[in-house]
Amino acid sequence: MSEESIQVYARVRPCADLPNDFSCVKIDELDQHFLRFELPAGLTQGNLTQAASHKFAFEHIFWKDSTQDDIFDIIAIPLLNHAMEGYNATLFAYGQTGSGKTFTITGDGTPTCMGVVPRAINYVYNNLPGDKSNYEISISYLEIYNNTAYDLLTLTNHDSMQKLEDLRKVQIVDTGKETLFKNLSIESAPDIETAHLHFWTGESARQKAATVNNKYSSRSHTIFTFYFKFSTDDNIVTSRINFVDLAGSEKYETLGDEVSKRKLEARHINKSLHTLQSVIVGINNRQSHIPFRDSALTRFLKDSLVGNVRTAMIAALSTNKHHISETLSTCRFAESVAQVSTTARLNQREIPAHEMITKLRSEISHLREEIARASGNYYSAAGPNDGPTKVRKISDIEALELKRQVIQFVGDQTDHLDAYAPEQAQFCFQLLKEMIRRGNSATMTVSRLQEKVDDSKRNLQNLFSLMNARQLSRNNGEPLLTKQSAYLEFCKNHEKFSILQDLRKSLKEGNEMAQAKFEELAELRNTHDELQDKVENATIRLDELENAAEQDDEEIEFAREELQNFENELAAASDAFAQSNEEIRLYKKQIVELNREVKQVQEDIKNEFEKFWVDVVMAHSQKTAMTPKPKRKKQQVPQTVDLHKLKPT
Repeated sequence: MSEESIQVYARVRPCADLPNDFSCVKIDELDQHFLRFELPAGLTQGNLTQAASHKFAFEHIFWKDSTQDDIFDIIAIPLLNHAMEGYNATLFAYGQTGSGKTFTITGDGTPTCMGVVPRAINYVYNNLPGDKSNYEISISYLEIYNNTAYDLLTLTNHDSMQKLEDLRKVQIVDTGKETLFKNLSIESAPDIETAHLHFWTGESARQKAATVNNKYSSRSHTIFTFYFKFSTDDNIVTSRINFVDLAGSEKYETLGDEVSKRKLEARHINKSLHTLQSVIVGINNRQSHIPFRDSALTRFLKDSLVGNVRTAMIAALSTNKHHISETLSTCRFAESVAQVSTTARLNQREIPAHEMITKLRSEISHLREEIARASGNYYSAAGPNDGPTKVRKISDIEALELKRQVIQFVGDQTDHLDAYAPEQAQFCFQLLKEMIRRGNSATMTVSRLQEKVDDSKRNLQNLFSLMNARQLSRNNGEPLLTKQSAYLEFCKNHEKFSILQDLRKSLKEGNEMAQAKFEELAELRNTHDELQDKVENATIRLDELENAAEQDDEEIEFAREELQNFENELAAASDAFAQSNEEIRLYKKQIVELNREVKQVQEDIKNEFEKFWVDVVMAHSQKTAMTPKPKRKKQQVPQTVDLHKLKPT
């Protein structure tokens, strides 16, 4: 357990305003870890009156042509691996408004430009080490707006998003040892689809506002967190990783004639970022008092700056000459952050005695059941002093036969049930209870279940016929039927195969419609930006006409009408953008549900095939292998099976 400095990276955003792209910001030719500024004399931005040169060191510099893949591979993957092994981690992006922080962390909403968070979701579920079923994964999404924290997953189960005031407020409490979050939803994410749905739900709820520099800039700090929990033989390991998208700093004079709400936002943002800078200075100077409690942001980041964690920072930079002063400030802040050291240690605790006893008892019970099956003692898998008798789970074949008997019993075809073992009787009672609970008549239940049994028998017979047909030419040198081939035939003849095909078709259509909506969203974003520019230009034009020495009333009236038309178009574009955003959220929700259904049907078919393969096919193979043959050693269970003589039971 050793200290390590916070790793600081730089990402330089391409300048959209090419005439104002400042060419004197470059990566140092002698050392690729340094970013060099050559500022000419007379530069008005930043009050520079003479030439100046600055160099800032970074762990890695991502130039204007860098991709989202580059950022994720170099910065995020090591942190994610660290977190999945049981260590805490944090990645936060810092920079002025419009420098590319939100694009880096979350992306632009399209699949091709996914940010760190959606890529992290994909990576986590595809790269969990060890037994994936041993992991418990949860997610939270927090927003800090005007120094008040909100739970962005408050509306996870609602059909439509509400206003910011409808989100649950979160209280951030510093206990001295750790930071606690009261009223923060921590949602279970057992699969990748659920995790993406949580992320998109939070994204839809984020407070957005237009600024001069970035029409869709986030006006709040947001924190997306993964929580991991898994157990070893003796310990429980917990960890988390935070992805923090900080709001951009902005000077009041750059807001133009914005409304008071925007100035209030800027005041709170700048105050929290100033407090963050004061905290960094305090840590580096080893001050006795560090102002963590002065803002909600620093209360949250405390554990990421001085706690048990590995932390990395992305400094988002702009080369627009009008932003050079802010860019230099960001680099200086990054320089200070790089001097901060943290200590990461494994978050593990011993399993409590009572939990260990329960775990061991469960393992003993499971082993006894396995021994009972192997020895033929099917109905007593527990010892004489272990309390209630453990009963085995009945097989699918037994279940099919018991269902047939129950159907006959309910239909008055027999008064007898061959259910002598406890688990068999329990199965029959449970089946009868389900029939009653569904409120179906005996006749309807008999008909439906009998039809299912008959279909199963027909499908089984078809499967044997198909497999046997494939074996007719085996003596001509063609390979025997493999398990994979048998599985494909089994799937094609399964009663749920048509359902699976329909679900896959619906899933494909849903993904295509969602992709079309993503493209529509990008077009609406561009339209909104263009209209915003027209409104700003029309406003400036109207101000010039109204303040001119010689006023032309007719021209002023025309300018007012033009401004009003642009504002109406802008309002309509904003509504269309919000509606499209909501439609994408609903598509994502539908896609998640379809994915779950597809997985469930696939799992059902797979489980039934595995049971069929073991109980029928392999059982027959083992009997064949046990038949003595001259001058041959005892056969092992074959990987391929001759089903020519195998008959369905």
